[in-house]
Amino acid sequence: LISAQESSTLEEKWAIGENPEFAYDSLDFTFTYTITDFIVEGQADYQLYTGGCKEDGDLLTNVTDGLLDLGLTDTSNTNSNTGVVNFNQPASVQVSVDPTNIVTSPLYSENNTIGDVSAQIVFCIRFGLNTP
Repeated sequence: LISAQESSTLEEKWAIGENPEFAYDSLDFTFTYTITDFIVEGQADYQLYTGGCKEDGDLLTNVTDGLLDLGLTDTSNTNSNTGVVNFNQPASVQVSVDPTNIVTSPLYSENNTIGDVSAQIVFCIRFGLNTP
């Protein structure tokens, strides 16, 4: 007999929510992902890329790219739930636009058409889980 605690699959234990929460305050952006309580502190990870993400973009490793990587607010979970897992742990990535050099960044583009002036900053956050 398999107990309910043993019935959670590896896929269920390592799940990441499909739609992260997005919040911003002026030039600061926070992307919050929901993960399971099987995941413990240190297993959430992320990388910043140009608009093509990992497949077609470039890894952003330098603050001169126009973004300030403010880091990961990891889950505070220190006790991995090995039973039936719950989808209830937040992990957040925080990024801020660096106003001193964003306009020279490859992430930034402008449309200067009269009556339709706009600008955009395009980047990718690749969030994942790993085992140390």
